[in-house]
Amino acid sequence: MKKWLSLLAGMALVITSCQEKTYKITGTVEGGLFGEKVYLMERTEDGFLSLDSTVIDTQEAFTFEGVQDSAVMLFLTYTDGEQDPFFADFVLENGKIKARLSHDEKRTSVTGTPLNNSFQTFKQKRQEYSQQLMEIFAAMRASQDKEKEKKEMEALEEMMTAELYTTIQSNTHNVLGAYLLGFFRNYLDYAQIKAALINIPATYKTDPILVKLQQRVDAADVTATGNKFVDFEMFNEQGDVVCLSDFVGKSNYVLVDFWASWCNPCLREMPKLVELYATYKNKGLQVVGVSLDNDKQAWLACIKKMSMAWVQMSDLKGWSSEGAELYGIRSIPHMLIIDQEGTIIARDLTGENLANKLKELFD
Repeated sequence: MKKWLSLLAGMALVITSCQEKTYKITGTVEGGLFGEKVYLMERTEDGFLSLDSTVIDTQEAFTFEGVQDSAVMLFLTYTDGEQDPFFADFVLENGKIKARLSHDEKRTSVTGTPLNNSFQTFKQKRQEYSQQLMEIFAAMRASQDKEKEKKEMEALEEMMTAELYTTIQSNTHNVLGAYLLGFFRNYLDYAQIKAALINIPATYKTDPILVKLQQRVDAADVTATGNKFVDFEMFNEQGDVVCLSDFVGKSNYVLVDFWASWCNPCLREMPKLVELYATYKNKGLQVVGVSLDNDKQAWLACIKKMSMAWVQMSDLKGWSSEGAELYGIRSIPHMLIIDQEGTIIARDLTGENLANKLKELFD
């Protein structure tokens, strides 16, 4: 009987040992000063919050040890007081983590555990792509015919996006996938974001960035091509309240242009839109500009400078614009077309795509 009790006690000890949740971070800081501190920090809506700190020893080394219930995204940060602080984002998970901190991003690494190894591989690939992009951009500046370089850049950007999406899809069940989705959200289209969000565990979907992202995906679904337009009201240039519905159905087609005076791509598109409006306004085209400006004077001055002779609306809330929220707008310029019955027949039109669509509708 005693032998069985001893055996059971031994097994209990082994199980307890296996279930122990601990981590150890050992790292170095290139140029780190003896006695200075390295901080373990989390990112909040208000900035960075220090969770722990440790002192750099005479070998430029530091150590963190602790217990972690579940993997979380944190930052290792250091500053000597003379240079800007630098941050290394990583996954705090149980196991032995090795860190090397440097002001040179290429020399900074955090490895040793499964998620950190995956994250580091992704970072290295993005650095390689970024280097190639810089080389192509340099060649473009010296080239007379830039079309070749433009195509190379587009192909490389597609490869970068594919690498990002593959990494996210491989990690949607853990905190790394949720972090990458939130951090690189602007590099992905809504179809990719929607597919990734479906697989993100509810635990991570409470992150404010992902909550906002889900809201925008839902809004984009509601206002997708083929659906009825969603109405909203704002102020016009004279300060009067106007609604989008004031114009829908009054012309053959309403082109809604989400733009802002601070948006250079928007301003590059504007002369062409002015030209298209002049061509089609007498055939039944109404343009409604929805500005994501904050500064009223800048908004009004830009309207005059760019000769925008069409309806303008704004609530002067920038990216918190009600219209932008309702239509899931996350980049501008963004143009959509609504027919006389109030159906959205096209979205995300710019440049030649916009010109071709209007020609299809009116000519």
